[in-house]
Amino acid sequence: MFDVNIPVGLNSQSVTTSVSTVTVPPPSVMLAKPLSYQFQVVEYVDKDDKVIKVELQVQKTEHDNYGNVIQSSGFQPVPRIKLPLP
Repeated sequence: MFDVNIPVGLNSQSVTTSVSTVTVPPPSVMLAKPLSYQFQVVEYVDKDDKVIKVELQVQKTEHDNYGNVIQSSGFQPVPRIKLPLP
């Protein structure tokens, strides 16, 4: 709370008015945080530059409402699933 001095006319009298501030509580609604996914293909090669293994990796990143990075999982291999052919 703070006080405001308001002059009245040209005389030397003043009126003091008290002004209070109101605090508004934050909203109780939970908002979903934006996510982004980045994929990369990794090739494992031997000494002769022969490809031994190829792997797909994914990185999941969580952002705040302004796009700043909050948490990143780092690149992890995507599990392979074998589907039966018809």
